[in-house]
This record gives sequence, structure tokens and C-alpha cells, in this order.
Amino acid sequence: MTIGRSFALRTLGFLTLITLLAANGWLVALNLAKHGRLPAELSSLPGIDVAVGKGASPITRPNAGDGEGLGSDPSLLVTDDPVPSGEVVAPADWPGGVGQPPDGPAPARRLLVGPDGSLRLDGSAPTWSVVTEVSDLVARRLDRDPSAIDVAVTWHPEASDRIGDLQVELAEAIRFEGGDVGLPDDGPAVLAPAVELLAARPQASAVVIGRAATSDGAEADSAVALARVTAVADALVAAGIVPERVLTVVGPASVDGEAVGSVEANPPGGTVVVRFQNLLTPSAG
Repeated sequence: MTIGRSFALRTLGFLTLITLLAANGWLVALNLAKHGRLPAELSSLPGIDVAVGKGASPITRPNAGDGEGLGSDPSLLVTDDPVPSGEVVAPADWPGGVGQPPDGPAPARRLLVGPDGSLRLDGSAPTWSVVTEVSDLVARRLDRDPSAIDVAVTWHPEASDRIGDLQVELAEAIRFEGGDVGLPDDGPAVLAPAVELLAARPQASAVVIGRAATSDGAEADSAVALARVTAVADALVAAGIVPERVLTVVGPASVDGEAVGSVEANPPGGTVVVRFQNLLTPSAG
């Protein structure tokens, strides 16, 4: 009698274990079905077809009869994780939008001083906030209304975000014809805004830059370029700027075969450009 009871208890425990394992397996299958991950051959289990129909997962699985699993088609894999697209994210606050990212390197930012003293800001910036900060800096240091600055800055994702990265120069260059080395007739008028800015800001200096050829006749061309920058520097000194604040530079017209600046800035007749140093730094006085 005792042996029979022991056998019955062992049998009951065994059946209970099988029942629990089956229930647990059904729950696992149900959970997989809700997430679209159940193998096709198990989709016919009781209650599984309903779970598949009500599943909230957007994951798509292939037809039950193809036997290929998910394969390598990325359209079959949907996830909530962000997927890097490789596209450059443009600033949303740029006026008028920015369009497609431009080709080539980012143009340097420049503040161009016109013959009438007007200011034009061009070049590139990575965000519109950089443009705003640069404009505000120029307005404060030159005592101008920010709205009076002509802003022509373009967006470039690789442009410098440093506010101080700004080249200041006269918008109009001194243009020489042929082999002339004397200051052109319009020279004093072109230099007038430079004289005014330098006179009002003793911490600033002028850099007079000429270009020389790097091919045949380079030595003679360098002598012509030096004579031209000297004529422009002398004109600034004659207008009241102390010589120590006027620097002269003669550089190559091309670097590694490429022209320095635009064709307009370096016409065949030759030009001299006037740039400024420390024009936007606070005055020590």
C-alpha cells in the first residue's frame, strides 16, 4: 500500500512538472508572437494567431513559407534607435534656409570696408548665431548700428565658429595698369576710409599687400610689386598715419599653381590690397 501511494505521488509530481513547462513554453511563444519574432512553424499554436494580429511591434517578418528568416534586407529590421544617416544637420534658424551643403572648403569671413565707409560681412559660418555675434562685435567696436551692416554670409558646416576669425580689409583694391608704380589718380579716394579708421583707432595698423609673379620675370615683377606697395604706404603716411603703423608685404600671385584670391582681386594689371590688424580690439586709451 505504501509503495503504491509513493508511485502515485511521483507520477502526480511528474505530470505537474510537464504542465508547468508546457505553460511556460506557451507564454514564451506568445511573447515572441507579440513582437513578431515567432518562427513560422509555431504560428499555428492555440492563441498565437490572435497574439500576432494584436502585436504592437512594427517589425516585419517574411512569409511563413520562405524559410529564409529575416535575411539581410534592412527594410525588415525596424527599431526605435536613431540610425545615423550621414547627412549634415543644417541650422534651423538660418534666414531663408541653407539648402544643400556647399562643395569645397569654407570661405573665410571678411569685413569689407567700402569707399563710403559702409561695412559688408561675407564669407561663411556654421550657425546663424555666429553671424549675429560677429555682427554685434563689429557694431560695438566700430560704433555702428548692427542693422547697417550688410550681411552676405553663407552657411558652411565646416566654417570656423570662432568670433575672432574675421579678416578686415578695404572692399576696393588699389588697381595699377601695366607697369605703373605710381599711385593711381583714384588712390587717395580709395584709401580715405582706411585713413579715417586708423586715425580713430590708434591700436590698429594697416598691412599693404602686393602680389608678384612666380614664373618668368619674377624678379622684375617683385620689384614692381614692391614699388606699388611702397607708393600706397607712403600715401597713408602722407595722410597722417605714423610709419610704424603701416606694414608692407609682397606675396606670390599664386601658391602651388593656384591664384591667390579671385581673378577679380588679381587682374593682369595688378592690385594692392589694404588689410587691417587689431582694428576690432579694444583701444588701450
